[in-house]
Amino acid sequence: MRANLFFFPLFLICLLIVSCERRTGDRIEQEILYADAMIYNANQPLLNHPDSVILCLNEAQSKCSDSIVWHYNESHKSYAYFYDNKMDSALIANRHVRAFIHQSTPSYWLRFLECVNSNYRGVMMIYINERDSAINYFLEASHAAEATGKYDKLVNVCINLGDTYRQIGKLPEASHWYRRGLLVADSLNYLDDNHSIYMGLGQIYTDLENYPLAQSYFEKVDSLYPPKTPYERYFYYNTRGNSYFFDKKYPEALACFQNAYAITQQFKNPFMNAIVEGNIGEVNLMAGALDSAKHYINSSYNYFITSSNTDDAILFYVNGLKSALALAENNLKEAEYYLNQPYNAERIGPGYLYIYHKRLQDFYRRKGDYKRAFEYQDKVTLYNDSLRNVNQQNRITEVEFRHRQDTTLLKRDIVIARNRTQISRLRFTIIGGAVLLLAIIIAIIALLRYHKQKQERLRRQQMEIITKLRMENVRNRFSPHFVFNVLNLVISSLRQNKQVMEPMKLLVQILRSNLLVCDKTAIALCEEVEMVQNFVMLRMCMNPTTPKVEWKIDKNVDKHVLIPVMCIQIPIENAIKHAFPEDENIQIPMIDVSITKLDKDYFKINITDNGIGYGRGQMRINPNRNDSTGTGIRILYRTIELLNKKNSLPISFDIRDITASQNQLSGTEVTILIPQKYNYDV
Repeated sequence: MRANLFFFPLFLICLLIVSCERRTGDRIEQEILYADAMIYNANQPLLNHPDSVILCLNEAQSKCSDSIVWHYNESHKSYAYFYDNKMDSALIANRHVRAFIHQSTPSYWLRFLECVNSNYRGVMMIYINERDSAINYFLEASHAAEATGKYDKLVNVCINLGDTYRQIGKLPEASHWYRRGLLVADSLNYLDDNHSIYMGLGQIYTDLENYPLAQSYFEKVDSLYPPKTPYERYFYYNTRGNSYFFDKKYPEALACFQNAYAITQQFKNPFMNAIVEGNIGEVNLMAGALDSAKHYINSSYNYFITSSNTDDAILFYVNGLKSALALAENNLKEAEYYLNQPYNAERIGPGYLYIYHKRLQDFYRRKGDYKRAFEYQDKVTLYNDSLRNVNQQNRITEVEFRHRQDTTLLKRDIVIARNRTQISRLRFTIIGGAVLLLAIIIAIIALLRYHKQKQERLRRQQMEIITKLRMENVRNRFSPHFVFNVLNLVISSLRQNKQVMEPMKLLVQILRSNLLVCDKTAIALCEEVEMVQNFVMLRMCMNPTTPKVEWKIDKNVDKHVLIPVMCIQIPIENAIKHAFPEDENIQIPMIDVSITKLDKDYFKINITDNGIGYGRGQMRINPNRNDSTGTGIRILYRTIELLNKKNSLPISFDIRDITASQNQLSGTEVTILIPQKYNYDV
């Protein structure tokens, strides 16, 4: 009886918690449905007046009582910013939502928010030509949609994945995602997105040059799933126009592009407008209507060339249109200008490169440079063969994907998966035992690994101790106290001869400084400067023709900041030894050392001499000389390389021959960029 009295209030508390969570979940769902209605029922305002949608979302956020709903509206707002052509604001808002997701405790509605936000992020990545990143975001969205059971969202994500894979030329993968989206849509009787799926399949078969099959999908779109929103109508006409264009049916292509152009006039998105203008201009160019082609091509070119968000592929495309127009007008000078515009071949599709080399072949043929024309003819043939091989391989792989993803087989797989889920419940006990056993095995492995790492750590410590002892033994052989005592006796005996005593004092200081830093990786900047100045003074005492060293140290530079040991001394020592040979007539040998602060992260050490130059200096070095081993620079390079592996901001060490870049000057420039905060622990 006492036990029953104990469990009854516990049962009431659990029931209360569950009911509270259910009410909270219902409230979140209602507010999310309201936000969905606002964004999806506002397709026309989103295209024409995205700023109005942003104001509505701001008002909805001010009334939100839950952080997840607030960030859900923020994610929608990022999409509205995207349509308002405010890409920076769109990315900032989307990134803010993503940070909230990663910092919050995982939950059902948080995964749902991740699905929506990652999907929007992928769309934005496509716009800025980061398609690999877009695929990663879309895959995140698909996993979140499956985890939450939001299959209506999954259909849209599958379409976006299909579009992105198609744009990067992976047609079999694109077909896979389109057909997966079609399966989910058919299973849910969710037919609103079938329009986009069949459009995507039409594009795939256009890329595979199967134009009859592509047009059959477009006909199915027109008859069964006609476009409803202005954006869908624009996309339909522009895509079908491209299919007609590649099939060389220019009148049909022009009619489609003109329909798309009439629709884009309603949008507040000049990017879409410029895309269609480029297509219309290209069709008119192929049809020989040069005046119309010139008008539309120039309009499209002027937008993309001035837009800060234009990616390399589109710039390459519009430059190609301008060059083709110039060739059609026989304006070889203008054609040469646009054909010589720089481009990144890695970001351009092989199809466009094929057309580009055909234009170069035509240009050099007209110019009379038949040797260059034949060179580009070979490249055109190579690209043509490569494109045919890729296209053939894509056809074969796409057929395999299509048979593997037959709708009937996939529905059967879904039924089997459901049965397996039921069977898995019966196996819960076995799996639980297996998980427990696996956990024990992992714990044992972790314990053994920890023991092994501990032994390895002890071994390394012992090796470090042995190495230090060996170094100390080597240093002790030199007996620095004995050397200093002897030198001090010599100096005291030379007090009458000041010319000899001063170099000896400098020698003692240099030896003492070098012994103090011989086991260090880094020293203070002021100590390094003092060591170098003493070294130069000693050289000048011994040899009056030693080059003069000018120091310029910015007062903003911290004199006690750590730098790699001998990183200034070695370059100056090399310059004194190799940059000013006796047989060269250098009137005033100079070495300038400039130490300045660049920003809050870096300061710069610049060492410049007016000698014979680094290249000639290396050639004149006699490998048989004991003082020209070249180990100083090599050890400095290796030390910096080793330290950089343990730092996020690296040290940069660069040696440049001034003579090679500036014919009127000569000499060598050493530039060292050192972070203000740098870890020198090896």
